[in-house]
Amino acid sequence: MHSKRKRLGKPFWRLWAAVASSSLGDGMFAVGIPLLALTITRSPLAISGLVIAGELPSLLVALPAGVLADRFDQRRLIIGIQLLRLALLATLAVVVVSDRYSVLSLFIAAFLLGGLNISFDIVAGSYLPFVVDRNSLVKANAHVLNAEVTSENLIGQALGGAAFSAARAFPFVVDAVSVGIAAVLLKSTHSATPPEPSETTAFEDLKAGLRWFAGHALLRRLTMVIAGLAFCQGVLLGLLPLYARETLGLSSTGYGLLLAVASIGSIFGSLIAGAVHQRFGSGGTLLVAAAGFGLAYPVYALTRSAVVVAGALLLQETLVLLGTTAARSQQQKVVPDEFQGRAMSASRMVVLSGVPVGSLLGGLVANSAGISTSFWVAGAAQAVLLATSMPGLLRRLGEIEPAHQ
Repeated sequence: MHSKRKRLGKPFWRLWAAVASSSLGDGMFAVGIPLLALTITRSPLAISGLVIAGELPSLLVALPAGVLADRFDQRRLIIGIQLLRLALLATLAVVVVSDRYSVLSLFIAAFLLGGLNISFDIVAGSYLPFVVDRNSLVKANAHVLNAEVTSENLIGQALGGAAFSAARAFPFVVDAVSVGIAAVLLKSTHSATPPEPSETTAFEDLKAGLRWFAGHALLRRLTMVIAGLAFCQGVLLGLLPLYARETLGLSSTGYGLLLAVASIGSIFGSLIAGAVHQRFGSGGTLLVAAAGFGLAYPVYALTRSAVVVAGALLLQETLVLLGTTAARSQQQKVVPDEFQGRAMSASRMVVLSGVPVGSLLGGLVANSAGISTSFWVAGAAQAVLLATSMPGLLRRLGEIEPAHQ
């Protein structure tokens, strides 16, 4: 099976182009939805709640998406997901143009699109090891993450604030067009490995996948550490729109530019991911990344300068990209082909559940003690996580990886 795979051939680059196109619109949506909410509410809990609504579906659809990815043609699944996203985004644009939106309608839109987004990520992630050789996974993941970050953060989010200022519905119209283009790109590809007919039910496949995942000590520990880091980052993500507006005094356009500047760090991280991983290995890369971006939380708590915050976000995003590439590539390497979708979905479900929980905690703390206190809490939580969990993970990774000089 693996011998038929190309290292980075046409199937990979078409998948890459589809991810880049879809991510462009996602960046505009990510900026547009909280700015739209800010036109009708200034509640920290409401703004954080949008992040929760967008991430909560990971608990509901991640596992079913993983089962489907292991049972059916991943390419057709991704196309179907994109067409559903197109329909929802077009509906949202109409609602915004007609000025009939409410906080509830924005929560519903964020929830439904969040479910489709996580499904897309899981199916695409399980598809990637069938498109490239496993020895090229770090390089391929770095390219994919670079496409996501460049299109979503640097371009999409930079334009999102300005687009929203021009017309409130414009970010959602562009997102709809971008996912439509992605569907067309994916339609021109072919399945890397046609799925074999299954003799078991979907529920039996789900149970088998969960048993395998639960029995793999390295993946369990890796997933829990990454979930803890996602929890801390969720505090920041949930409060960032309000923090930018109220503490930093940024306009809608300024908020989009702040996110765009920060995304440069992710682009830089994707360019050096292969070299860093080769030098330090998965364990060393994760340790440096987690320890480094944890230091940014006190900066957010102490400063009111948009320039300082942009620099901290830039460094943080560089390190997040390095850690994400190392963790995702390590998982794809150790998971057998027949469990790629289910292992990916189980891991993503646990990891992404940390974001809405962190956003909820951040919103509650900010509501009672201020945004700065929330950032102090996030920094302290990450320090505790590293001290208690990272040593065991490094030992596990050291048992399967060669020593790095």
